[in-house]
Amino acid sequence: PVPLPAPRALAAAQSLQERRAAREMSVSLAKRFQSLSFKDEARFHHSATEALNAAARLARVNTGKPLLVAFGSGAHGWADGLAPYGVALGEERYACDVLTLREMSSATLKVLRVRCDEIAAVLVNPVQGLLATEVKSFGRWLRELRATCTRVGVPLILDESGTGFRLGISGAQGFFGVLADMVCYGGASAH
Repeated sequence: PVPLPAPRALAAAQSLQERRAAREMSVSLAKRFQSLSFKDEARFHHSATEALNAAARLARVNTGKPLLVAFGSGAHGWADGLAPYGVALGEERYACDVLTLREMSSATLKVLRVRCDEIAAVLVNPVQGLLATEVKSFGRWLRELRATCTRVGVPLILDESGTGFRLGISGAQGFFGVLADMVCYGGASAH
């Protein structure tokens, strides 16, 4: 007769199999996200706030610059250094290093050109507060924003945590024809 493994050994083996299966599924899903978002890497976080916070930290560390630009109509989680407050052009939260600017404004593009030596990244929610009648003009503005960021060497981060792939299989990047440097997805991606 072959001795049966002890219950603890069975549980450990089952746990190991489950972890391996979860890892394989995560790797497969990451590869799918890479393909859909046109990015070389994909990372998973517990929440959209964590993903956005990681993107902001990566931008700040890799550029050595303190400011993050966000927009008054965007909500990017509760992490310190992400949440924009107020909607006035140039209103700053010094404690968090977030510069809150206006979407679809030529003055915003000028601020990016003038203050690019301080700006680690621009964080934009591609559809936050967007009316259906504004889609074409917002798309034009988003392409102008991308061009300005490229010209001045400031990374563009798209916050698609609320939209996921609702705009299309490649999200807002595909819909608007704008490739961001980083894209953050959230729970909306699963719906």
